[in-house]
Amino acid sequence: MIITVCLFSCQEIFPKVSLQNHPSAIGAIDEFLTSADDLDEDFDPEYTFKGLNKHTWTRHCQSSLEQLCNYPIFPKAPDKRNFVPSADILSTVSKVDSAVRLLGYVRPNATGDYNFLVVSNGFAEVWLSQDTNWKQAKKIAYIKSQLSKKLAFETMKSQISDTVTLVARHKYFFEVIYVKGDQTSSEQLIQVAWKRPDRSGFELIDRQFFSLYTEDSGKAKLKIYDDELPDVLACVQLRRRFGNKYMKQEMLPYLERAAAVDEALAVCDYKPSYLLDPKNLPLSFKQYHGVHRYVQKTKYELHSIKRVEKKEDPKKGSRYLLELIVNDLTNGASYILAEYVFQPKGKNAALCYPKGLQWNRTADVYLILTAKNLGRWVHHFIKNVEEIVQETKDAHLHVVIFDFDSPDIDLEQAFKRSTLKNYHFISEPGKLFSHGFF
Repeated sequence: MIITVCLFSCQEIFPKVSLQNHPSAIGAIDEFLTSADDLDEDFDPEYTFKGLNKHTWTRHCQSSLEQLCNYPIFPKAPDKRNFVPSADILSTVSKVDSAVRLLGYVRPNATGDYNFLVVSNGFAEVWLSQDTNWKQAKKIAYIKSQLSKKLAFETMKSQISDTVTLVARHKYFFEVIYVKGDQTSSEQLIQVAWKRPDRSGFELIDRQFFSLYTEDSGKAKLKIYDDELPDVLACVQLRRRFGNKYMKQEMLPYLERAAAVDEALAVCDYKPSYLLDPKNLPLSFKQYHGVHRYVQKTKYELHSIKRVEKKEDPKKGSRYLLELIVNDLTNGASYILAEYVFQPKGKNAALCYPKGLQWNRTADVYLILTAKNLGRWVHHFIKNVEEIVQETKDAHLHVVIFDFDSPDIDLEQAFKRSTLKNYHFISEPGKLFSHGFF
């Protein structure tokens, strides 16, 4: 079996917009913020602080964190990468910039109790770890609704964190997730301040207290899929909380007919009077009373009917593909039984196995993908197939990728990093066409 998927490159339909920060907003909130200029003199100068990584996602319609987390390549493949000196962004940007992730490390110069505060014109969350491990991070402050007034601190209690104890010269993983509330707006506002020990007010965190999570300037030109980037814990929790159990397939072993139910039905001639139509017509499960009698003739009992597909031959009868979950009466183990059965035309005709029609469980299936300049989506495709193979234990699934010399992916390295065993790739220069290359 061969399945071909074509990914086409898309043209840039929005002009490039340069980011130019507005003057600092500290002066507008003097009553609330205190100056951060008086840094401790004994602060270790041997560390070079460069600020935070800023990753931006564009041209999307995400207006909430839930929608952003459902974007398949978030957070591994940002549209833009750059650095910012601190978590203090007040700028006019392209209207297509819809989400931002700031990540790095914060390193205080004094031991004691800290409070953090976040301001945003959209949705924002601040996460802080107890060490450098991003997996230990916890949400300490957030804002869910768009503020009507810029820099309106203390609008919601959730904007200010509980007291957090930090140790001087220790690095802590730090992350801010921002989703622009008004997708028609070109204004971007994200600010994170803290109240340090023995200080009476909040102050914007100076750049000297931040360091980058990763030096990824070399990856900024290409929109690549970056496995080295950490996942977003907020998304991990959302996926765990809202995972749809009805969409998950039961991973049970399949029964071989010869060994399990070969003698349950007689074998009958099968010569359909029609050309097969690819469409299958599922009917109500209530019509399949014969399924119970079929399973009762074996050492298995019917647990549930997973799927039934019917193909009707007006002259000779109906063919069914039965996919059943059965329990072994001897040991209680569960299996999936998937077989074709046939019911000849006529009143009370018994089910039988159609002669010469038995699906091949060991057939090789080839997934063929063609792409150009879509490296991050090719990475996503590889990971999807990887998950399928891990869940199904199917050793007969093959991946074939024909890439038109894309600069944003190294297919050989991508496959070597994966757990896939059956893969083939071809990389050739040229224009992408939807057919004619095999």
